[in-house]
Amino acid sequence: MAWRDELRQASFKGVSFKVQDSDREGSRRLVINKYPFRDIPFTEDLGRNEKKWSISGYIVGPDYMQDRNALLDAVENSGAGILIHPYYGTINAIAGEWRFQESQTEGGYVSFSIGFVEPGENIFPDGAPLPAAMVALEADALIDAVRTDYINNIQVNAVAEWVRDSYSGGLTQASEVFDNIQNLGGINSQGTVALINQAADWVANVADLKIPSLSLISDIEATADKLITTFKGLRDLAPSANDSGANLSQFTAYTLDRSPSNTAQAKVSNANAGVTETFIKSVALANEAKTATEQKFTSYGEAITARKVLLEKIDVLAGETKNDTVYEQFRAVRQTVAIAIPADEASLPRITTIKTKQDTPSLVLAYDVYGDVSKEADIIARNNVRNPCFVPGGDVTVLEYE
Repeated sequence: MAWRDELRQASFKGVSFKVQDSDREGSRRLVINKYPFRDIPFTEDLGRNEKKWSISGYIVGPDYMQDRNALLDAVENSGAGILIHPYYGTINAIAGEWRFQESQTEGGYVSFSIGFVEPGENIFPDGAPLPAAMVALEADALIDAVRTDYINNIQVNAVAEWVRDSYSGGLTQASEVFDNIQNLGGINSQGTVALINQAADWVANVADLKIPSLSLISDIEATADKLITTFKGLRDLAPSANDSGANLSQFTAYTLDRSPSNTAQAKVSNANAGVTETFIKSVALANEAKTATEQKFTSYGEAITARKVLLEKIDVLAGETKNDTVYEQFRAVRQTVAIAIPADEASLPRITTIKTKQDTPSLVLAYDVYGDVSKEADIIARNNVRNPCFVPGGDVTVLEYE
């Protein structure tokens, strides 16, 4: 078939015309960065510019004025329309500028040039907050709520010395958990100056909590803020979000001993222990919720399991509190966590099981299942394979990508 047979009858918004010449224009939005004393620039590509088409055409015939007026109406009326381009087919376009020319020497004939522009899409932010941002917002509100509850309910003045010592012991016990995390490599003290300084401050805070001074014990607000800062550092200074979550989860089991006595001072001590437990667990859990939205999951099932565990922790602490404000804030955190995790639900693979008839090398199995030998390590780890040369025949757990 000859190329002329491929050409289509030109029209815009249903008005037909003849085409003499056409141009198509395009470009990209480039920012060229030039630096002193460097011969090589750095060019940033910010995306494609709008597509443009220019058509030079004509309408001819004894009734050309009727078709000319129809074409003028088509280009002058607002909005995009269907342009049938003889060379490029069907295009959604807007007429940007045009020029029509007629003369007495060429009666029954009008020539014109029209510039068409790609309309694009009218897309605006939908105003919906990001799920992870909502978790962070509600988690911070939870920390504020439990901080107020802690400050209002800890009693260290006008009490027996052993009651203050018992309260101090609760802070020391928390510092021991922080110390253990640091000793196991849970704190990254290398990197930028800001990171190094934060790590140094974190270590100093843990030291203050290990052997609390009388002034710190007496200043409940300062103690609360020091604990909040230390938990934030535990999240910020972890080698990864997954490490941070594991570190913070160690405070799930944080419990303080209670006095078996029923005296007034023992009741105060036990009440302090309960308030301290709730405060420390709640601040740790709030930070764990923030961290969970940043963690990398290898599968959809893993993400759902992590979410379930976190929601169960929230339910337990919410059920223990006697403060209505704290309870409502736990519910708010729970709702946002349920929505935010997993963040990349659509892209996470599901876990499935396949059956193999015989022992197979893990490298071969990775290629057969995924077409990608780089997934071999996942097969080995997920199935506890002892010898990669022999993945036992039978059920093999693999990832299923949608």
